[in-house]
Amino acid sequence: MSANQDGSSKSLEVVCRIAPKNGKESCVSLVDDRYVKLIAPTNYVTRNNDAFVEKLFKFDCVFDENDTQRDIFRRCSLDFVENLISGNDSLLFTYGVTGSGKTFTMTGNAENDNSGLLPRTLDVIFRSLPNIMEKCIFKPNGRNGFAIQTEEKAQLERRTIPLPSYSIAKRLVETVATKSLSNSRCCAVFISYIEIYNDMCYDLLDENLTDERLFTSKNIRIDSITRKAYVEKIKEVEVESCDEAIEQFLQGNFYFLRLNKSNIFF
Repeated sequence: MSANQDGSSKSLEVVCRIAPKNGKESCVSLVDDRYVKLIAPTNYVTRNNDAFVEKLFKFDCVFDENDTQRDIFRRCSLDFVENLISGNDSLLFTYGVTGSGKTFTMTGNAENDNSGLLPRTLDVIFRSLPNIMEKCIFKPNGRNGFAIQTEEKAQLERRTIPLPSYSIAKRLVETVATKSLSNSRCCAVFISYIEIYNDMCYDLLDENLTDERLFTSKNIRIDSITRKAYVEKIKEVEVESCDEAIEQFLQGNFYFLRLNKSNIFF
């Protein structure tokens, strides 16, 4: 979803990425950079023995196995980062069947230049923020806002910040540049990580998250002044670098795996 500078919605863009065939026969054929065609596999028989009708689907852009993670990021995410630096919201999500490549596209791995959209986005965000304040000066108010603390209170809180608990694999960072925030601005970056499942919302950075999901669900509220949605009482962690942000992502995945017994990798 992209947005105008005044924050109003402009368009919903739908992009298709075709996963590698891995030796299997594919029923998806790339026509050009906007169209894909569904074709019948060999010996395919319809339910009523009717002739298979090839179907053509149009997207805003189509990628195939020759397009790299870098290509996907620069086409699909870079403008969202620029939008964020300008003070606007953006939304990007992946959708597809199990095993279609959603996780690889979003997170990737540390091999070669396979970092996904998330780490590349973080690379560009931190490169675009020249004046990040020391931690604990800004304090989240739990409603997508913040308060400013005295230096004395900030120093006391810094002493309670835990040391990193994850080792981040070395990887090639995203080097593309976007417009930077003015040096006259001060900023801080906070990370939150939630799961929405069956209309319930869970804070994946909450160390007290348990298997008793019903008792740990968070409420989604609408701010009476800004009219923006927020998740009530979730944990927001201040980070000063891309690696710190990825550490929180890995921490959230640990709790997610514990609850869902699924596989997520980075």
